Amino acid sequence: MIEQSVSRKSISRITIEQLEKLHPMSTMDPAALRQLLAIAELHKTNEKSLLFRKGSDNRSIMFLIEGELALIDDKKNVKKIQANTPNAAVSIDDAYPHQYSAMSLSKVRYILINRKEFDRIASSDASSTKPYIVQELNNKPAHSGADWMTTLLHSKLYEKIPPSNIQTLFMSLESRTVTKGEVIINEGDQADYYFIIAKGEAEIKRKLPKSERLVRVGKVGIGKSFGEEGLLSDAPRNATVVMLTDGVLKILSKKEFKRLLQQAIIKNVDFNHAKEIITSGGQWLDVRLESEHANTPLSPCINIPLYRLRESTSLLDKNTQYVIICDTGKRSHSALFLLSELGYNAVMLEKGINHYPSQFSTS
Repeated sequence: MIEQSVSRKSISRITIEQLEKLHPMSTMDPAALRQLLAIAELHKTNEKSLLFRKGSDNRSIMFLIEGELALIDDKKNVKKIQANTPNAAVSIDDAYPHQYSAMSLSKVRYILINRKEFDRIASSDASSTKPYIVQELNNKPAHSGADWMTTLLHSKLYEKIPPSNIQTLFMSLESRTVTKGEVIINEGDQADYYFIIAKGEAEIKRKLPKSERLVRVGKVGIGKSFGEEGLLSDAPRNATVVMLTDGVLKILSKKEFKRLLQQAIIKNVDFNHAKEIITSGGQWLDVRLESEHANTPLSPCINIPLYRLRESTSLLDKNTQYVIICDTGKRSHSALFLLSELGYNAVMLEKGINHYPSQFSTS
């Protein structure tokens, strides 16, 4: 929450070059940076202005890009932050709610980015330095000769869904006949449906960084599903799916997906329960970017960013229970769904680490 003493008027748009100097934006691809550029606001204020109070809502991520400010705790201890230093390359007092009050020590300029929008964009980011991993897709081949329903019900994911939900799900599915070459979803579109292939085969394509050219990154066949990633994270589609053959799709609306699948699979725990799991031999699994993880030391913890999780599951142990964490919970939702699909034992920290500032303090 920014105090009333500070002008809320955005004076200009920040540049891509300025965003690239900040973390975790320095690791993001151009498409994600362009999305952030559209919502980033550049503000300014004079010396001795109150930027936010301790305990206030922290709904925006703040980056100092000019001047100096002070973070002040309950005991009046002061921590100074100067623009263009390592401390200013990360967001200012990222805890939720704020753990400090912030006062400008000079004229300052700072960037504000809506936290929910930032998390949504970060969830769907695929940097040009990262491999082309399609998080939405289960690429394992169907059992030979099996029909789509049998293959689906034998998956680890559907073993966790109550029978009543499965029955309702099958009744809620709509059939759609598709033809070879038909585009089912486009990369960048908003997610609205969950798809199951009842007949046929589809290929998955992604755009090359800084290019509109599509490259194939995988295939899906009978009994396999796709489309859940965008529904879980409320992020745009991260791949294009095109039919390789004529076929039939079973389609579930976003509303029914959340009611019948997401709510049944997503297991939230509070911090105390999470600590019990860790004490009993469990492990934290941080699915934020590496630069975000570096600011939150945890043990025992493994950091696998969400974009890399599907290809990195060999680093995980199916005999270990994992507590998945991110800032707000959005990325954790996607990670938990994926790990459930692959048969791992995992839960997620409800509302993300920003909801537990004292437990995850970096000071």
